[in-house]
Amino acid sequence: MHIRQEIATKYWLHAAIEETASNYANQGYAVTTETPLGHLQADLVARKGDELVVVAFKLGHWTDQRNDQVRQMRSEVVHRLGGKFHLVVITPPKEKNIEIDGIEHILSNAFLNHMGVLAELSTHTSVEDVSDVTITSVDVDHTQMRVAGTGTVAVKLNAEGSDQSHEEGMVEPEGFPFDFVIVLDHTLQLVDVEAMHVDTASYRP
Repeated sequence: MHIRQEIATKYWLHAAIEETASNYANQGYAVTTETPLGHLQADLVARKGDELVVVAFKLGHWTDQRNDQVRQMRSEVVHRLGGKFHLVVITPPKEKNIEIDGIEHILSNAFLNHMGVLAELSTHTSVEDVSDVTITSVDVDHTQMRVAGTGTVAVKLNAEGSDQSHEEGMVEPEGFPFDFVIVLDHTLQLVDVEAMHVDTASYRP
């Protein structure tokens, strides 16, 4: 499953606030979030004795109105309340978008000679499709590229004693997640399969 970047990004704000709150709490501060501060609302307020710390979190572009609000909050905290004000800028990791033309076909072919645990699921296991491929790394030298990632492989399982040329004994394709490390040459021909691990733990015959 692919999670869109704009959806994932929203949760970085909540994660940053939670992590910062935990850090202050571990130092003995009483921490509150989304706390009213005059006519404004602070993302996080930490108090210990007479010490006051207010933290604002910035994720992405702020409107002029939000910039003004934060400036007012800083002035209120520092000049009137005698506290400390911190601005935390959140920078989510950028989404990697690595694509290799025909990677699904390449991996389907790789499974032909590296069935592994799939071969143990039935007397005649056949790979039907490879999908949802995510490439996590590509290391390139002057002759080859080493590609690592994850995907889903759909297989058909043929019951023992049935003829694999007929539908009898065949069940609906089962999908299993897998991770892989393969080596390709610069024409995208498969050179080696270093690892092909399929998770069949969810399968119940």
